[in-house]
Amino acid sequence: MMLQQQLEQELFDTQNRLTLTGVTRIQKYCRDLALTKGYDYVLSYQLGGQVLFCNPKMDITDELINTMNADYDSTSASATVEPAVN
Repeated sequence: MMLQQQLEQELFDTQNRLTLTGVTRIQKYCRDLALTKGYDYVLSYQLGGQVLFCNPKMDITDELINTMNADYDSTSASATVEPAVN
């Protein structure tokens, strides 16, 4: 039983660390995009949340995703490791 509890705690800790890392990265991209575009606020939307309506012209979700994907693609390409030659 102790092993199960230990593994569950490790899983919980890993999930929290990954979630925090992801949220922190998204916040950085939102901040950078807001500063570049001159936005005063970047709001998060979820069904039933505090933002009940937003003009679709103000939705920067696609732009944010494209920016993050482009950055990921560029860092992934530069991190490609050449196979070892014997």
